[in-house]
Amino acid sequence: MEVNLITLISVVIVLVSAVGLLVSRFLKKAGGDEQAPKVVEAVKEEEPAPKIVVYYGTQTGTAEGFAKEAAEKLKAEIGVGVLVEDLADVGDEEDLKGKLLQSECGLFLCSTYGDGEPPDTVMPFFERMEAMKKEAKDEDEGPLTNLKYSVFALGSTQYEHYCNAGKDLDKLLGKCGASQISAVALGDDDEDIDADFNTWLDRMVAMFREKYGAGGAPGGRASLDAPPPSFDVQILQGVQVPEATDNGHRPKGGYDAKQPFKATMVALRELHTSASDRSCIHVEVDLRGSGLKYETGDHIGVYGENSDDVVHQIATRLNVDPTAVIQVSDPAKPNKTGGEALNPLGHSGPLTVYTALSRYCDLLSPLKK
Repeated sequence: MEVNLITLISVVIVLVSAVGLLVSRFLKKAGGDEQAPKVVEAVKEEEPAPKIVVYYGTQTGTAEGFAKEAAEKLKAEIGVGVLVEDLADVGDEEDLKGKLLQSECGLFLCSTYGDGEPPDTVMPFFERMEAMKKEAKDEDEGPLTNLKYSVFALGSTQYEHYCNAGKDLDKLLGKCGASQISAVALGDDDEDIDADFNTWLDRMVAMFREKYGAGGAPGGRASLDAPPPSFDVQILQGVQVPEATDNGHRPKGGYDAKQPFKATMVALRELHTSASDRSCIHVEVDLRGSGLKYETGDHIGVYGENSDDVVHQIATRLNVDPTAVIQVSDPAKPNKTGGEALNPLGHSGPLTVYTALSRYCDLLSPLKK
């Protein structure tokens, strides 16, 4: 035991001596024994502020899809920093100002829902914009005088208040002092909204290319290498969920857009004649058991589902079991409330692969360019 201890001490002394010799030689090479090595602190560089922020307000996801498409095209063709923001994610008025003034330019895509209203989730944003407008003395001294913007309004000429929410947003931004760089563009879902969107986006790309060049601005090209958004999918063993055809228990707080009641359609007929180039369909649904009561002015949402054959074809091609139970989550948006959060599909809790493919995936529409 004593020999081992002595040996251990000797080894430690040799190691310490070797380290001291190396340090001594290093200092001599640096300019002498008395010259202490310089300590250089690593300073983390801050991420450059985005040049453009693309904001969206959506009810069904169309405006969000267009916003992300616009951001990718601007990154690829202009090479500047671009950020995508949901108008539903706003806090108080100061938080709103910070979000709107974080870039040189904001592109706004907003859909119209119901009787010319903004999407449900965007109502708080519009209310805070109205409050901001009232506080502004005039447009020249408004809180958003440093913001340049353009609005793409989504709607349908089938409705009386065509693109009303986007038009209102355009006016609100102007009243709060922001400078319009292009007249509000209207996208008609009754005609070719994709073509309307591409026309507006091409105009924006041309304007920004003239301002920033093509790829010369800092902070943009690096973001092209960022991975696309992804979801975490966990397969749950030994978990059972209600069939997709069941309404299950009534949600706490009642049914809503994210937890809809699956009603039975009892009548369906076209109101226009064959001589008309428009379509207006009369629909009657059975609301028994829902606790819902229709009142004049209420809206009804129609949720399309993929057929059983299509779902099983896709499941077979993907080599997945349609009866498997999964939990989908977005790692970029953790649940802050501590309760059960809606997954990115808009479904509360676990669901089967069959439900995900039949209700939440567009399997038949052609891919956009």
